[in-house]
Amino acid sequence: MRICRNTSEWIARTTNPPPQASKPRSGSACHASFPTRNHRMTDTDDSKQRQREILRLRLAAMDQGRLSAGSDAIVRTLEGVLRERPGGGVLGFHPLAGEPDIRPLLEQAIASGRTVCLPEVDWDRRTMAPARLNGLDQVREGRHGVVEPLPGEPIDIEDISVVLVPGLGFDDQGRRLGRGGGFYDRFLAACPHHVLPVGIGFREQLMERIETGPTDIPLPMIITDAGIIMPGSSTMGRS
Repeated sequence: MRICRNTSEWIARTTNPPPQASKPRSGSACHASFPTRNHRMTDTDDSKQRQREILRLRLAAMDQGRLSAGSDAIVRTLEGVLRERPGGGVLGFHPLAGEPDIRPLLEQAIASGRTVCLPEVDWDRRTMAPARLNGLDQVREGRHGVVEPLPGEPIDIEDISVVLVPGLGFDDQGRRLGRGGGFYDRFLAACPHHVLPVGIGFREQLMERIETGPTDIPLPMIITDAGIIMPGSSTMGRS
């Protein structure tokens, strides 16, 4: 991959809408899996499950020092990305065990006056929506260990500029492997074109190729502790 030295190279790429797939018609937290889509298992589903098993083993092998160092590096890179996109709200996530801890970034953004949200999940409808995060102490743990904000004031998706997307695995073409529920894919498929989705993970979560299906949404940017990956340009940057 070609190495760039700052976060500014991706600006021109993110002025165009990210690639989107066609919309569908209809234990410990580290190993949490969400309710899967209701369909018959396919070879792709089997491949995804095998990849999830591999990635969970990789994450389980990371000690707390590695998780903390990797999270700090990711937060530093994200700070630069958000500086380049100062307008609009940020939809973040409260990390499950084994996910990058981006809470310091969310705390900084709240302190600066920026609108910060966490996903509020409707498990029955299998959807998620942005809800305002007023502070890291104003949250509750919901189903499957997913932490949601209190009191859960809804924020219009049009007011969101950046969506930080966790996952179990990623590749350098923007493919993402989630936990099997399809919540982020459905949400991103409905996002307006100005929204920048950014995959967030450790370098250990990168694979040569992630298995995907027709409803999986590719990401225009992925940030790991190794730097920034901009799919489609074979470019990796370091902030």
